[in-house]
Amino acid sequence: MVRFYIYTQKACEKGKGQPPDTLLKGITHGMITLEESVPSTQKMNQTLFSVAPDCAPTTKSKRQLRPETPEPEHPPEVLELPRTQYTDETIMFFDIHRCKLDTLYTDQGRCLIKRQNKNMVLCPDLVDINTLPAKMEPGMVLEGLTIIPSAKNTLPTVPREWIAIMRKVFLAFSGVVLNMLSIRKIAGLVEDIPITTNTLAEEIPEYTTPEPAISLQIAKVLNLYKLSPSVLVWFCTMVDMRCRDRSQNYGIKVDLCSCNTTTIRHLDLLGINTISELHIVNMPKLKYLDCQEIAKSCVNGDLRLENLFRDIKIRRGVGKALGETTWNSVKTDLGIWNRFSRFLVPKAKPIGLVHLNLGGLGVVWLNGSIRHPRTIRTNTLIVVDNSGECVVPSSYFDNLMKWIYANVGKAREINIVVAPTQGSPNPNILEVLKTAVVDRRNLHNLERFTLDDVSVPITPLVVKVLDGNQPAPL
Repeated sequence: MVRFYIYTQKACEKGKGQPPDTLLKGITHGMITLEESVPSTQKMNQTLFSVAPDCAPTTKSKRQLRPETPEPEHPPEVLELPRTQYTDETIMFFDIHRCKLDTLYTDQGRCLIKRQNKNMVLCPDLVDINTLPAKMEPGMVLEGLTIIPSAKNTLPTVPREWIAIMRKVFLAFSGVVLNMLSIRKIAGLVEDIPITTNTLAEEIPEYTTPEPAISLQIAKVLNLYKLSPSVLVWFCTMVDMRCRDRSQNYGIKVDLCSCNTTTIRHLDLLGINTISELHIVNMPKLKYLDCQEIAKSCVNGDLRLENLFRDIKIRRGVGKALGETTWNSVKTDLGIWNRFSRFLVPKAKPIGLVHLNLGGLGVVWLNGSIRHPRTIRTNTLIVVDNSGECVVPSSYFDNLMKWIYANVGKAREINIVVAPTQGSPNPNILEVLKTAVVDRRNLHNLERFTLDDVSVPITPLVVKVLDGNQPAPL
């Protein structure tokens, strides 16, 4: 940045003389160099400019004039990795599995690009353990690694060879940063790990491997999908995620979906430092939410607890940790919310968005057979009933509005969705929309209210016709 002074025409007309010819010298590539100082008599008629190469000058106030401090120079990020003894083996292994890595040629020879926007898919039943390198290229950043059996696999158990292959894969990738690791559809029993289904204590024994855990650098997403209890235990005891760079100011997403287990306490063994999104979905046999260390690692982010065991129990330590977290959004089922909300800190910051799934319990809940959810402190509330009922009683909407008035007073936006699972509009909606209005006196912060995505007028007073003759306030 270069500074210079320009004399105004006013100063010259007052007899102060023309600006020195040498004041501005050498305009080259947008840079102007000062050669002479400006007389003090003309300081009141000066305009200060800042000029950068190839930029137009911008006027600044003299009061903002400060000595400029040069910004520290950050070295550019390394584009390619130096060649090592693992370079050629890494390229060859990825080529075998139809994942061509980005490379370039330097004076060292063929080198790997550091950041690879690739998703490597490995099928344990198709991997030759003899072709696995001992190490992949250290320092490489891979977008994703997915481990999933091939479509040809029909084995009811997880063979010992698979375990050896997956362990060697983890060892090989221990020096690679994985933005995403996904283990999918390995649903058999791991050999030599006895599994019974009599009780919770017996279903997943305390299993430890004789080998030390393998450190993996997973930067953004850990996805565990359709794993059997024994495979889930094996993975959690085999992998150590404590080596993740703590200087990163964001957490990772942990996505646990469709795993046939009643407990997830073994997730604590992974040693995850920070979690920004925790999704536990479609696990109807999960009787206990008992991953205390995982809960303590959660920071501001998204929480999804959907389609779990109807009477799931939340351990006190887990509930306390989740309740003290400031969530951007919480998406859960009605029964889980009733258990989770008791742990919320009363004076904490409101949840950004609460999405409640009523499922088949909507009509029963609103008729009083099931206790109402606790007061919801949120900016946006979405209530969805996908029970598939084609016709719901008119009292459903009346009771719903009464509950909203009493329990959701701080919300800025509310959306009610009542539709069959087929997705067609509910037959009652058009009739309800003819007279539906919202009383702002009970929802002081409300800015928008929708019923099946149709906006409902917000007025100071709401009147509903109860029996066709006598209007009464809702």
